[in-house]
Amino acid sequence: SQVGTMRFGATRFGYTSAHVSLSIGGTHVGYGKAVATYSVELPSLTIHDVLDETPNTCAFEISGFTPAAGQEVIITLGSKNNTERLFAGHILRVSQAQVAAGSTVHYAVSAIDYTWRLGKWKVTTRYLSTSASAIVAHLIATYATGFTARHVVSGLATLDEITFTDEDLPAALTRVAKRIGGYWYVDYHKDVHFFVSETGNGAPVDLTTAHVSLQDFQYEADLSQVITRVY
Repeated sequence: SQVGTMRFGATRFGYTSAHVSLSIGGTHVGYGKAVATYSVELPSLTIHDVLDETPNTCAFEISGFTPAAGQEVIITLGSKNNTERLFAGHILRVSQAQVAAGSTVHYAVSAIDYTWRLGKWKVTTRYLSTSASAIVAHLIATYATGFTARHVVSGLATLDEITFTDEDLPAALTRVAKRIGGYWYVDYHKDVHFFVSETGNGAPVDLTTAHVSLQDFQYEADLSQVITRVY
């Protein structure tokens, strides 16, 4: 059950269905099956989640609805009201295909997370003897309208000097992070996380064959991002 959508006597705590809820530009277009005349091809839905500041991406196919580049995409599990999002961002590319005249038009959509919007602004400023926490908070407040800095860890190391000249905001944040051995990323609620080590909210529930939300699950191990650092 999700907050605000319960019916008395008909809820189970901790349960989330395996249905995928997807909205485009504020229009609900998918909930496991077709919604009205919309149909999201679930086998085509993929989310590529990458560590740290590298943007996450998403791709899917849809028919009965005409998506447009720039529209916001939000994907949740179990309900459109679920505050824990599987993906959120904006459409970068849309391509359409039609097998024959008069047949259904299918749209292939490629989306990128909110990190993409941070590149809209150029940074030109200089900081002297300022903590990384204060620098990042000021950069977000000044150059990232619509984003928050609630998860910028306080008390990070002080930088003696750092200068930015017509630099993309993501690149500026990465430079600050490298100076202190830190990391950063934007979550699916447009909040910037900046830290040296981040503590999560506890271990997630184990995925087993008996899990009520587990359906058509695949697992892949990938060591391409694992490196050895030598100083």
